[in-house]
Amino acid sequence: MGEVEVWDYLDGFDFSVDPHDWDKFDTNIEAEPLTRDILDDRARQMGCAPVQTLIKPAPFKAPRRIWSEPQMERLHLGQLPLMTRWPIILMEDDRLLTFSDFGNGQYEAGFVQCDGGWTIARAWTEGDPSIYTRHPDYWESANLERQLVACVLKKIDPDLEARFRRAEARHLRGPSLVVISVDGKDVDLPAMFAQRYCAGFSNIWLEDAYRRSFVTGYTDALAAMARDGRSTNDVGHAAQRERKKSQKSTGFDSAQRAGLADGAVTAAVEFRAGQVGTLTKRCLSE
Repeated sequence: MGEVEVWDYLDGFDFSVDPHDWDKFDTNIEAEPLTRDILDDRARQMGCAPVQTLIKPAPFKAPRRIWSEPQMERLHLGQLPLMTRWPIILMEDDRLLTFSDFGNGQYEAGFVQCDGGWTIARAWTEGDPSIYTRHPDYWESANLERQLVACVLKKIDPDLEARFRRAEARHLRGPSLVVISVDGKDVDLPAMFAQRYCAGFSNIWLEDAYRRSFVTGYTDALAAMARDGRSTNDVGHAAQRERKKSQKSTGFDSAQRAGLADGAVTAAVEFRAGQVGTLTKRCLSE
């Protein structure tokens, strides 16, 4: 295999040991492990909020890598980065926790013993879209694995890097849907609007306004077609007018109008195709 681009996590890192020697590390294995108490003390000293574990754990397919005993010993020491873009990583028993540089929970992973060492049996990421925009499982799995390999073990794995680059390219082509939450209910946001939503708004209040208006636009359009006899073309034209108003406005008004338009178009597309999605079933049953 030819030369592989060095990972972004490792930019500027000066290796003190051979990065290809998988059971030798740059940290004294007798060092004190990173704990939640240490992080809380550090946060108090810096006047910051303590780290926050996952608010709404969302499971994803765990990476299948097998970790050796020396690697597990190193993972148990954790990672308190000096560079802000690196994640904070610690182990509590056989459960690994990672946090963003802002202190929000990013991943949790449960390790179990297996033939040849240890593996991750289950993994979770943050499912609250106001905190973290969920990526597809294949991306989350590769990203968790490379955080541990690059940031903690400080090793280079060309196969993992190539797999992550493929996942990144696949993700950038656009997800099939994004799951958003409104009043505790999960709503599927279709592909035609997923990229716009993933791009995000300037703050969580605009995201919330869009989410709520999306559901309102969807349910109102569905009622107009299923109960009032309006055609999908009628709904589409109304949505188009709302979209133009959104483009001419700003702030909450723009986010709300965009949500109304996108929700109405989603209902019209489903209705025309004779498909009843998860949100449609919920609306018809209420």
